[in-house]
Amino acid sequence: MSQQWYYSKDGVHEGPVEREEIIRLIENGVLTPAVLVCQKGGMSWEPIHDVPNFQQTEIYPGGKPHPSGGSSVPSPAARQAVGAEVMSGGGDPASAAAEDRMPGSLPMASDTGGGRGGSFFSRWPKPVFFGVVGALGCLVGALIGQLYLLLFPSILPALPPTVAKSNIALLIDTSGSMSSGPLEEVKRAAVDFVDRQRTNNGVKIAIVHFDSEAAIDQPLTTDTAAMIRAINGLVSTGGTALDRGLDRAGNALLPPSVSPHNPRKDFVLVFTDGQPNDEGSAMAVASQLRERSVNILVVHTAGAPYSFLVSLTGATNQVFSTSAGNFGLAFAEAEKIINTQLGIATTNVEGKPVLAFLSNGGWFAILAIALSFALALAQNSTMMVVNEGKLFRWGQAMICCLIGLAAGLAAGVGNALFQQVSEDQAMSFVGGVFVWSILGGAIGFAMVFVILNFKPSRAVMGGLLGGLVGGLVFNLLRYLGSEQGDSGSVLAEIVGRLIGAVMVGALIGCFIAVIEQISREAYLVVHWAPNETSTLNLGQQPVTIGGREDDVFINGVPDGALSIVLDEGRISCTQQPGNTQSQLKDQSTIDLGKVKIVIHTRA
Repeated sequence: MSQQWYYSKDGVHEGPVEREEIIRLIENGVLTPAVLVCQKGGMSWEPIHDVPNFQQTEIYPGGKPHPSGGSSVPSPAARQAVGAEVMSGGGDPASAAAEDRMPGSLPMASDTGGGRGGSFFSRWPKPVFFGVVGALGCLVGALIGQLYLLLFPSILPALPPTVAKSNIALLIDTSGSMSSGPLEEVKRAAVDFVDRQRTNNGVKIAIVHFDSEAAIDQPLTTDTAAMIRAINGLVSTGGTALDRGLDRAGNALLPPSVSPHNPRKDFVLVFTDGQPNDEGSAMAVASQLRERSVNILVVHTAGAPYSFLVSLTGATNQVFSTSAGNFGLAFAEAEKIINTQLGIATTNVEGKPVLAFLSNGGWFAILAIALSFALALAQNSTMMVVNEGKLFRWGQAMICCLIGLAAGLAAGVGNALFQQVSEDQAMSFVGGVFVWSILGGAIGFAMVFVILNFKPSRAVMGGLLGGLVGGLVFNLLRYLGSEQGDSGSVLAEIVGRLIGAVMVGALIGCFIAVIEQISREAYLVVHWAPNETSTLNLGQQPVTIGGREDDVFINGVPDGALSIVLDEGRISCTQQPGNTQSQLKDQSTIDLGKVKIVIHTRA
């Protein structure tokens, strides 16, 4: 049986073919006498003119000129070929069984290997690198998201809000302690409050005051001028009969809700600066109002008992502490709660919080997409070759975008639902942590399409844990920011949101990288240069080594030259041409010119 050979043409392996076929190709000028060949089952690639089985006189009788115009005897440069020897555990490959051998030398250019991009970052531990990049990605996403939130109201005219019918009783403390400065300031704050309601169709306001007695100064109306006249006419005198004031406010709000199909939301917004005359009676009247589904909100100064007022309203986020000079800000904070419940900040379409979803979902989606892209860039940069590698492939970009969008919208839905179900701060905190966990898990799943042989369950676990811890930090920072006083609450909350987003991104990125590392069964390390390495997980998806479309791109190595796979605990390396396999184990080394690949296993 005649011998069969592989040959390399333009960096592509061909064969196996008969010896006579290669001679015919040389005679026809398709190949040159310097072509690299490897005998089937052999261990080396050599220029054909150095192989004893081929006689030059057979190819070019009488010294036929070289097809390229040179001599039939190749120059020393034509003889040069850089070998690549695969060694299992440092042993001699010749000792392996014939069926497990690979052609040990690959036809490669003399500049095999070369530098790679991102060498500075390759020296960082991967969890640290992923944490830093994740933090930057979330910061960019949060900043763009904050811009989105600022611009979002400008699109609202295209989505006209359906404001629920509502009655508001503005109940103002006019006791003797309010004389002079405090009463004048609360009048200004109350006037600004009613003036801002001009555009809220369906909202009626009544003006009620209390001191030793209580009275309705202006019945329910939409006439802003009439409300302002009633407010400006208030005077300070007497005690603090809060119970009577609440009773009159309740009377001003009658009759109750009109029908199940067109419900009305009623509010009593109280301002007080002192201890009520009868706490028990005030609590009883407040309970009756809440049974009528009337929401009670209180703005108070230090003279009023905070814990009592929390019990009066039934919710900590409906009590607003303030001081002289900040009455207007406290009224504005109370107004936000009223507007949210009315559907002014949360437009209702058939009872669904559409606007809250679009607002929250948009912010989360922008942040999630930015984080997905950032972590994908981090992973790809660890494998990039200078001027040759690609930071992104379109498939990866599309997947990151779609999963990030879905994760963000899901988190936005969850956040909006938690806000609608309960306005309690504890429930809001728990809901915030929950949605960050969901978002982190989705980001982890996106990394399955970026990090080779990263099992989905482990990737999702890493993202969930990062989102859980990050969500705790995020919501804690946001809560602390919102508690930094009325004058800076909005700015403090924005700063807290940005810092929290950075922490979330860092923790999600770090946890994903940590889970990836500790869950590896086997992996290979590409040593590009001293202190420059890349790590790839081994698994059932083959790790390919060779050209630009392979997982590891090495200059001068043909496309798809090597393929390494882990299956049922065995690591197999397939070399082309010839589809020749070899079994590898821990510390097996593959030398490819300037690049060395080392196999590692947990066993």
